[in-house]
Amino acid sequence: MSSNRKKIIIVIIIYIFIVSLPFTFLNKSNSHISIHTVDMENGIMDLSSFDFNDSIALRGSGLECFPNELLSPGQIENRTGTIYPSSPDIPSLTTRIQIIVPEDREYMIFLTSTDFCSKIYVNGEFLDEIGIVGDNYDNTTPKTKFCYYSVYPIDGKIEIIEQSANYYHTESSGHRINIGLPETVKSHIMKIQFDSILRIVIFFTIFLIHLGYFMFYPKTRTNLYFSLLALMFAMREGLTGIKIWSSLFSNASWFVLYRAEYLSLCLICTLLILFLNSFFSNLLHKNFLIIMSAWNMLYAFIVLFTRPIFFTGLLKYYQIGLFIGILYIVIRVIWTIRRYSIEQYILIAGLAVFFYGTIEDILFYQGPIIRGIFGGNGAGTGLMCCIFIQMLALFFRTQRDINEAKDAMQRLELENNMLDRTNRIKTEFLGNISHELKTPLTVIGNYTELSRLHVEKGEVKDDYIIRNMKLVTSETERLSLMVSQLLDMAHIEDSEMKWNFARKDLSEIITKTINIYFPALNKNHNKIETMIEDNLPQIYVDEDRIIQVIVNLIANAIRSTKHGVITIGARLSANKCDIEIYVQDTGVGMNQNQIAHLFERFYTNNKNDRHSTGTGLGLFICKSIIEAHKGTINVQSEENKGTIFICTLPINNEVN
Repeated sequence: MSSNRKKIIIVIIIYIFIVSLPFTFLNKSNSHISIHTVDMENGIMDLSSFDFNDSIALRGSGLECFPNELLSPGQIENRTGTIYPSSPDIPSLTTRIQIIVPEDREYMIFLTSTDFCSKIYVNGEFLDEIGIVGDNYDNTTPKTKFCYYSVYPIDGKIEIIEQSANYYHTESSGHRINIGLPETVKSHIMKIQFDSILRIVIFFTIFLIHLGYFMFYPKTRTNLYFSLLALMFAMREGLTGIKIWSSLFSNASWFVLYRAEYLSLCLICTLLILFLNSFFSNLLHKNFLIIMSAWNMLYAFIVLFTRPIFFTGLLKYYQIGLFIGILYIVIRVIWTIRRYSIEQYILIAGLAVFFYGTIEDILFYQGPIIRGIFGGNGAGTGLMCCIFIQMLALFFRTQRDINEAKDAMQRLELENNMLDRTNRIKTEFLGNISHELKTPLTVIGNYTELSRLHVEKGEVKDDYIIRNMKLVTSETERLSLMVSQLLDMAHIEDSEMKWNFARKDLSEIITKTINIYFPALNKNHNKIETMIEDNLPQIYVDEDRIIQVIVNLIANAIRSTKHGVITIGARLSANKCDIEIYVQDTGVGMNQNQIAHLFERFYTNNKNDRHSTGTGLGLFICKSIIEAHKGTINVQSEENKGTIFICTLPINNEVN
């Protein structure tokens, strides 16, 4: 593992530890308050020996119920109800709880948030009505409320009678009543409220941060999906638990808030899938995305356009689909885990906790047993820690995307500069080639015209005509060379160069070249020397192309050298595996800037030499020919000290 990765992992561990501290503190801040479930016997909750110091009693099993009846305290006084282990799923019923307390003093009860109609009596006196209680769908009005009340025992006993009516959804119609001393209950309620508000604030802050990231760098949608996911968690936090939104918007329609609670689950699942698909490229198959999107949209449609009693009844089937989707994602993550980057490993580490929180959220309505396994502040705290871990992973991902974008911009700028330079070179080449083509054509035309005039006037002088024809021939050859170079360049770029490789003796090729082109080599009054080692092995080459390279290098040497020495040689390389062909002169030499561009297309270093072809293609073609032989060509030069070109060709490397 690289040192950079180790540093990143250390930073991640420290970050997770620091983030976990405040949540651990929040969870432990009221750890001195404990909640104990106390089962009832025949509807009686005996707390006479219960220690209320820093403890709260939670009503357990053994609830006394009067099914399908809405009874007042007077009507229930001399009757005995049916004992149920928990609140039965009956549309309307009356429940009675008799609590025996150790002393006559003020106590406080608080109820889980209602989503139905309820009328509460304590010790025979009316206490509160939540919504409007009725005996059928038409004469009931549900309401959501988080309730807590001060109560006083009479003769050491508190009797709580509750009328409940639920014709709107499939949840239980009874409350889980908690009882404790006022200061203990208030402290516990304040902690619950504070934790819920804190989570909403943190989720909303995360939403703003990542929405800002997305607006700053909108090319990737990962930050957008994550910001919307955080926003939906903030909304759902206020719709569940103590239902803060219901308290803030007390006049809001119960149906609107209740549908919003279920719709938020659909949106969270959809955004989660979109986020994972964006963060892990190619993790989820297209068909899976289509199926899960359709599944979420179908349930959202049912929530919007059907009664709560119907869509709450279908919730368990919707949850089964979500569980299958989560299982598929987990399998895909395990299957492809070796391909991931650091930030993706961070996200995977948080996904277990994230799915734990999601499962807890999905099972929110499944009754006290399920809530006992998955519920509590630990799940919410774990989810918060997970969200911060995801922020860290997304921060790394965003930074990497920004760096990649900067690198791409730099590459694009470099490519644009190269294109601009190529266009300038191309324009310069077209100007040069036009000029170079025009010059020999003009010379040919002028001398041909002069010769014609002399012939017409009868002033024919053999020496004069011969000199003119030599000039015409020279310029014609120059034109032919330019055309050949242009054709060679086109063939090289299109990979259509024709080759004729065979085993050849390089000393014979060099000697043959010098003998054929000897008249041209004597220009500028230079001395020609050859230095060819004896007994050089044969190598696999295209003879005509090697001659073309040698002639071009000699021509360059002649143009830059006057009254000097041009040496043409061949030798075995120091490693004994290659043969080096070299052409050395004692001419004007070149500077480093000229050498840097020497083998580029269209680069010319002899613009004022009328014997140059002017195309700037000669050395480019030489380099291409040598590389086609799996060899190299290099140049060494200093101004006013001459130049040497060295072509290195492998001995035992046949070219296909």
